[in-house]
Amino acid sequence: MTTISLYNNKGGVAKTTTAITTASCLVQRGERVLLIDLDPQANASDAAGIEVEEDASLLLELLLASSGSTPLSLGQVETLLCPSPVIGCDVIPASPALDQFAEQAAQGTNLEFRLQTILAPLRSSYDYILIDCPPSLSLLTMNALAASDYVVIPCDSSKYALTGMSNLIAKYNTIRESYNPTLEIAGILNTKVEMRVQTSRLSREKLAAYFGDLLFTSYIPKSASVEKSQYANETLLTYDRHSPALTAYQSFTEELIQRVSTKKKQQTNH
Repeated sequence: MTTISLYNNKGGVAKTTTAITTASCLVQRGERVLLIDLDPQANASDAAGIEVEEDASLLLELLLASSGSTPLSLGQVETLLCPSPVIGCDVIPASPALDQFAEQAAQGTNLEFRLQTILAPLRSSYDYILIDCPPSLSLLTMNALAASDYVVIPCDSSKYALTGMSNLIAKYNTIRESYNPTLEIAGILNTKVEMRVQTSRLSREKLAAYFGDLLFTSYIPKSASVEKSQYANETLLTYDRHSPALTAYQSFTEELIQRVSTKKKQQTNH
């Protein structure tokens, strides 16, 4: 099982779109996939075709109960799973109730490792677990990164996304040192790219110059099909199979799988 968080401090960088589309591309390849929505806005849950009650609190309750002192059973965790009619994989949906996690868990122990405890019984059930993180370094995000093998950082071509990258990398290093020494950056995915626009070309050049091999070769072009597919409650795979964005996400998925495979081999050799 490989667990990958999708995270950026900044919203609007196609983080959720990347989570949904990558999950659908992995399913298309025959992989067993679990998508976890940890963002209280629950956009990934909605995009996956799962209706979540405003006060739904199953995930919150299990996070609060998972102190780590007693392992959870598969039966307890399976109550969280919802099959997605859109993506074709299992989803652990979010709800606005997750906003209460930090406050309600304040006096507990092992606060950053609650999600890790929840995922433990599922290790043999999936090939890939993708986690859509909130756009902030909240306790929820820290749980996601503590439970992950890798993090993918979607980054658009805006000035503020670029200027926030160094701060994001510093936060990643803090998480790695404090909670998850094996966490690695799988790569930085440049999204919403308009190569005919000079600012997009310049931002991609800056990302490549600063981050080198961390930048995925694949990049996601800006495409009207992405937003239209969301309104149609479909993935790009079913909405527009000829979309340049879908072709780009398929290439990215291949590159992600290859990177993870290479990193695992390197870890084994060491």
